Amino acid sequence: MNDMNPYEEDLELDEDEQKLDPQAQRQAAYEEAVVELAKGIALGAVPFLGQAIDAYDTVESAIRVYQSETAASKEEAQFDLVLAIIGWIPGPGDGVKKSLRLVNRDPERFAPVLFDFLRFVLEECGIRTSPEELLAKIFDAGALRAQLDEIIEGVEDSSAFEALPSSLQRTVINVLVIARDNLPSMLGIVERRLLKWRRKQRNSSATVSDNGQPAVGIKPKGQARDNADGKDSPSQAGPNKIDTQKTRKYPIEGINNAILSVAGEHIADYYCYEELGWGSGWEAHDLGGAGQWTGAKPSALVAGKLSRGGSPKDHQKLFKLTDPSFGTGIDAVWCAHGCKHNDGKPFAIIDAKASVSGKNKKPKYMSKPGNTRKPGISSLLEGSGSGRNRVVQMSHEWIDKNMRRAVPPDIARKMRKKLPDGSFPYSRHILYTPPYSDSLLTHLGATFKDGAAELHDEHAAIHYSASDVRVAVNKAKLRERKTGKYTGAEGLMEEKQ
Repeated sequence: MNDMNPYEEDLELDEDEQKLDPQAQRQAAYEEAVVELAKGIALGAVPFLGQAIDAYDTVESAIRVYQSETAASKEEAQFDLVLAIIGWIPGPGDGVKKSLRLVNRDPERFAPVLFDFLRFVLEECGIRTSPEELLAKIFDAGALRAQLDEIIEGVEDSSAFEALPSSLQRTVINVLVIARDNLPSMLGIVERRLLKWRRKQRNSSATVSDNGQPAVGIKPKGQARDNADGKDSPSQAGPNKIDTQKTRKYPIEGINNAILSVAGEHIADYYCYEELGWGSGWEAHDLGGAGQWTGAKPSALVAGKLSRGGSPKDHQKLFKLTDPSFGTGIDAVWCAHGCKHNDGKPFAIIDAKASVSGKNKKPKYMSKPGNTRKPGISSLLEGSGSGRNRVVQMSHEWIDKNMRRAVPPDIARKMRKKLPDGSFPYSRHILYTPPYSDSLLTHLGATFKDGAAELHDEHAAIHYSASDVRVAVNKAKLRERKTGKYTGAEGLMEEKQ
């Protein structure tokens, strides 16, 4: 398998173009690249040939992921694999893939015209929508994951795959299965680059939508965002802080759930460590996989994080802001033995929620003096499984189902063993950073600046404790029962503890 896809071509900046002013350079870059975009779209539309190109591309990208020896080369290969998968999407898939590869090869040259590329793709495919909407639909994790089994079958039936030795065939399929099962974190790699490229757009598409109207959720200049506790907080950004009022100039509503997930998981980790006081001796903020516990490591008896974080994922590590998201399952498990804020239980199950969609304005009641009311969260708890196996996120049944993936086997056994009073040995917590949260905006703003640790050292969240979680879970279970689709599902029965 060659290192270069025979259907891809590099575009180089010639000497004459270097002499042009910035606007002329953008025009020249666009005019040169659009020829390649048109070619890619046309080839992709040809029956059989388009699928052959996609299969070759996917096989090559999967092999590159497997052969990567460094974290940087692996991330680059995973980025390319995501784009290869995108190429299978009928219509704009090939055009989006080609556009993002062009920008990735030379961001300084092509990032300013990324949205122009995407508008060209939309026009060629006869689709009426905006570049932001196109990206949101293309990189929808749920929709992509649903298509991946079919894509894997297409790869297996291709001549490019059949030409490989059997050992390499198994490798390719294994890489694709892992990509399917960890799609949110894979998409996070693409989304982090898109965040940087969006800033370079030559028009005001970061603050104005493509129909000329202000982007949803962007406040008028001079109005401050609100923090996670619902208090008004005008900009007080210092030289090493993120100005959350400036953060709103970015297309926040277009941010993919993958990058939101890791922001939420990072905030949740440090909220548990700093605010709830579960553990001591973590070296420093935002070290990720490189961080160490300076004293005794967390265990069933030593407070601290037990589940995985960092990159690559490892137990007892706190998330770095720029790490890939953990994906589906339990977000975090902590030992809170002998600690406060956990109902006297030895273990804590954490679900981190971060959102920029839905109601992005702070509820009025949260501004009232002495308010203790919190936003409802039952709608954020999703159901999974089919028929009698249906369960709801953060329910005891769901936790039991996902326990083994979250912690080592010896910890899982202890967490499944009920206490003498018949209660579970863990307490459940949801940590929510809503779209009007300064904490979330600060961390997203830091992401735009490569995630420098000193820019996001305050971690605030709305904390839902065990009783709140039980109420939310029961509401979500009732919602699932009312559909009438899951008769006999024991996982949807009302919880008493």
